[in-house]
Formats: sequence, C-alpha cells, structure tokens
Amino acid sequence: MERDGITVIPAAKAQWGFGGGVGHRKHEDGAGDGVPVMPVGFIEIKNGTAEFRPIRIVSLPLMIAGGISILFLLHKAVKRLS
Repeated sequence: MERDGITVIPAAKAQWGFGGGVGHRKHEDGAGDGVPVMPVGFIEIKNGTAEFRPIRIVSLPLMIAGGISILFLLHKAVKRLS
C-alpha cells in the first residue's frame, strides 16, 4: 500500500503443523493440519529507507492494572480538593 510517498508492507508470522494417528477402531483413524497466521508488524519505506515497525499488543492484565492505577490517582486528587 502506498500513500503520500510512504509504502507500507504488512508482515506476519506463519506456522504450519501436521498430526496424525491411528485408533483401535476404524473411525478413530485421522490426520489434521493447521496454519495459524499472526500479524507482527509492517515494513515502512520512506525517503529511500526501510524500517520494520512491530505491532505492540497490550495484554488485558496490563490494561486492568493501568486502569486501577488511574482510578487510584483520581481518587487521591479528589480527596485533596475536598
């Protein structure tokens, strides 16, 4: 994708897995495979240089801890004003 002189190329991590097995009965035999793909970032090309920019994923526990900290600070600030 290109816009305003900047080209962006998405980057992803792909894995492939395969498994199989045999059971005691005919209907238990089987095999399977999977290909999970996860975005990891993008390559930005600007002014003749390329730079990889990772996608940062914030975890839910970190978001909760940050929210609790903000509420605590707001509570302290309100108590001081009272």
